[in-house]
Amino acid sequence: MDDYIRAIKRESESSQELRTLKQMLIQAEKENDHQSAARIGMKLIELKRKT
Repeated sequence: MDDYIRAIKRESESSQELRTLKQMLIQAEKENDHQSAARIGMKLIELKRKT
């Protein structure tokens, strides 16, 4: 049961991090900050691979 709860918490944290990164990516693109957008995009890809 404890493992199940930990798995749910990890998934929830990952989902929140994905949402935050997506918002940061949108903001960087609006500001034409291509370096930040690329860095955030790479973080998104890495996080998606882990999930």
